[in-house]
Amino acid sequence: MSELQPSHAYRPPPSLMVAVLVIAVLSWASGAWVLNLSRPAATATGLPASTPTATPTATPTATPTTPTNPDATATPTPSPTDAPPALAPVWTGPAAEVGGYTVMSYNITDASRVPEYAGMADHADDFSWRARGPVVASWIAKVAPDLLGLQEANPVRGGGEQVDLLRASLPGYTWVYPLRNTTLAFRSSKFSLLDSGVIRVSRKGRDGSHYNRYAPWAKLRTTTGKRLLFVNLHAEFGQSKVKAEARSAGWDRLINGLAKINPGGRLPVIVTGDFNAASTETRSVFRDHLVKLKAARLVSAAQSATHRPVRVAGVTTFNGFGAVIGGEWRYRSIRRDADGSSFDYIWLGGGAKALAWQVYLGPRVTWRVTDGRVVPYADFIPSDHWPVLAKVKLK
Repeated sequence: MSELQPSHAYRPPPSLMVAVLVIAVLSWASGAWVLNLSRPAATATGLPASTPTATPTATPTATPTTPTNPDATATPTPSPTDAPPALAPVWTGPAAEVGGYTVMSYNITDASRVPEYAGMADHADDFSWRARGPVVASWIAKVAPDLLGLQEANPVRGGGEQVDLLRASLPGYTWVYPLRNTTLAFRSSKFSLLDSGVIRVSRKGRDGSHYNRYAPWAKLRTTTGKRLLFVNLHAEFGQSKVKAEARSAGWDRLINGLAKINPGGRLPVIVTGDFNAASTETRSVFRDHLVKLKAARLVSAAQSATHRPVRVAGVTTFNGFGAVIGGEWRYRSIRRDADGSSFDYIWLGGGAKALAWQVYLGPRVTWRVTDGRVVPYADFIPSDHWPVLAKVKLK
């Protein structure tokens, strides 16, 4: 926009001013205003662009409530503006000041799948790994985790592996079982590898399991001489009773496996993963992850963390690449429910303590009026799960 001119500058005729006013009114009526909750900043580069279209593949969710925690703040009422919001830091408030090791769990969505599998037929280009992969890598780089657990890191349609791009883009990490879809990695400057292996948590065709599933583990030593056990897994998918029973049997195998490789619980334990079971689950068997892991003296970082910064109240860790707003699926809108349920976890045991926890939504969230309500949108959604983060202290 040009600078203000002196009073003798050109003034548009009244007819032109009326036309501009009519256009502005029509634009307002279309609900296309972009609402900004942060300071203006330049638009981020390197993110794939796509025109949102309605694809009714998700189910409506309840209006979220703001969690009660010391880092949550009331969402301010946005005002219309065309300026994009500022890029947000990974951690805000008191959580930004605490130390500890940063842990990240991230289901990066299987790139061997076709777009239709994820309800992304109308956004096939955005679903491709060549579009999603660089964004996944940039988010991991921005978070800079010390410990990273990935799920659905699979072969790419057309050749190669999803982890190939990540390993090339993220120097300074040691990768454990990089060709498993539940690969894990640690920052080489902070840890050294003592031992590694896998726990078999399900067997194809047994207990209702559709796949053979393994939980890779690594025993690590910090630069200060402390030791810990790091485990990563992806549990059986599906919300039927049979699938819940398959997961429940998997929890038993996981707990038994942990007892064998960490007798007496001597080492601090960090378990990351997509558990495909909600943190708000109340049904018998379906909630066995909450019951059995607690009995094994594991606690969820989401529940035990001192600080839980909230950018969007009620966000769910499974995002489905969008949410239903006003009866229509809106691409890149951020899915929420009343409780902010999670399928993705960071569990801690022994001498591991959560200092902070959050769902990471990427560097920018934009609020727009959609169907008469203010709705949060992401610049880009590179997976149908959001990553979850924790800052963890080892005793």
